Amino acid sequence: MSMPSIDLTCEKCQFKGSTRRTWGRYTYLDGRYKYPVDRELGWCYSCSDFAPIERFDADKAYDEASDCLRHINRLNNQTKFVVFKKNNKELIKHYQEKLEDAIFQQYQASRRKDTERCLTCGSDHVEPFDGDYELEYSNLQYRGSKRTGFLHPGCGGEFIATPNPVRLNVAFDERIYDVEGACLN
Repeated sequence: MSMPSIDLTCEKCQFKGSTRRTWGRYTYLDGRYKYPVDRELGWCYSCSDFAPIERFDADKAYDEASDCLRHINRLNNQTKFVVFKKNNKELIKHYQEKLEDAIFQQYQASRRKDTERCLTCGSDHVEPFDGDYELEYSNLQYRGSKRTGFLHPGCGGEFIATPNPVRLNVAFDERIYDVEGACLN
């Protein structure tokens, strides 16, 4: 499946970045267990560029865990009927895995909040992109442009969001990190 992206261009110096920076397969390895890295677009002062940075959101993780428990309870109540039993077991397993991921995310958020790292270079000198780069999306493409409200660090110009006209179809190698955010591969 091809994916569209948004270009972010500084109005003052014409520096250009992209939302594609967050694309990929990012995974924490904790012992023998793997968990997805929750990430967001941010600015890395060490890279002097946009980068994927860790995001620790305990509230989001709690909501996801609660949602998974509701689904599991509902499915367990349906397993009394033989017709639903096989399908429900697979769904229950799926929600149990999602629940594990959410619990790990809560653990990370409680332990590492305010120590988010750049997933490119490992620096903790990062700033989340707190602007708005959402554009209208129709016919499988972004449309329009907008001022984001995010200022280019060191320059002061505001980033403008515009659609990238190219849709990319890419395969990603898995990037693996320890629970402290250090890249292992």
